[in-house]
Amino acid sequence: MLKTRGFLLTLAYCVWGLVLFVIFTVAYFPFKQMFDAAFAPRGLSLSYEELRFAFPVGITLSQAKLTLPAYSSTFELQSSETTLRPVLTSFLWARPTLAIESKLYRGSAQVFVSRQEARNIGLWFEVVNVDLAKLNQLSGAAGSVSGLVSSRGELVLDQAGTPAGPGHIDLEAKNVVIRLGTGIFSLSFTTLGGALALDPQKLVVQRLDARGPELALTVQGTIHLARNWALSTVDLACRLDPTPLGRERLGVLMRLLPHPPDNRPYVIRGPVLMPSIT
Repeated sequence: MLKTRGFLLTLAYCVWGLVLFVIFTVAYFPFKQMFDAAFAPRGLSLSYEELRFAFPVGITLSQAKLTLPAYSSTFELQSSETTLRPVLTSFLWARPTLAIESKLYRGSAQVFVSRQEARNIGLWFEVVNVDLAKLNQLSGAAGSVSGLVSSRGELVLDQAGTPAGPGHIDLEAKNVVIRLGTGIFSLSFTTLGGALALDPQKLVVQRLDARGPELALTVQGTIHLARNWALSTVDLACRLDPTPLGRERLGVLMRLLPHPPDNRPYVIRGPVLMPSIT
C-alpha cells in the first residue's frame, strides 16, 4: 500500500510539473518578440480579434490580419485561424523556434521561425492550395487573378528583414486565370511551376513554366532587388509558344510584340514597374 501511495504521489508530482512547464512555456515563450524580429523590420504588423490557449501548448489567434503598410495601406493577408506554437525540442539547441499554422484563403500555410547565427532569422514555409480569387489585392479595376497556388521555401533574414544568405522558393499553381479590365480579355494556364533562388541582392528565376490552352510560357532570368521593391530591376528572357487557339484569340496582342513568337526569346529589362521588351 505504501509503495502504491508513493508511486501515485510521484506520478502526481510529475504531472503537476508537466502542467507547470506547459504554463511557463506558453506564458514566457517570446511569441511576439520572435514575430517582430522576423517581420516588423519589413513594416509588417499583426492584429487579431481573439487570443486563446491551444492544446497542448501554444496560442490561437482568430481573425488574424497581417498588414504591410510600408508598401501599400491596403495590402493585407487575412486568416480565420492562426496557431503559434513553440517547438520544444529547439530549446535543446538554444535556438528557440516558433511554428505558425494558418488557415489562409481556403488553403493552409505553415511557417517555422528560428534564431540563426549573427542574430539572423531563419524562415521555412509551406503554402498549400491558397485560392488567389479570395486575395482581394489581386482583383481591381485593372483586372483579377484566380487559381490555386502552393509554394514552399527556405529563407534567412537579417535584423533589417533583408535576405542574409542563400534561399530558395518552389512554386506550383493550377487553373490560373488572368483577366484584364472587366474580363473582356483573359489568359488561362492549366499548370504553372517554378523554382526561384534568393540571395541578398537578387532573385534568380531558375525556371518558370506555364501551360494552358492558349500558349506555353517559359521564363528565366534575374530580378535585382532594392529595399523598396518598386525600385527593383528585371533582366528576364521569356519564350512564348502559342497554340492554334492562342494565335486566334491573342492575334491582336501578339502583333504588338517586338517580333512574332518563334524560337527567339523576348528580353524584358528595366524597372520592375515599367520594363522594356525587345
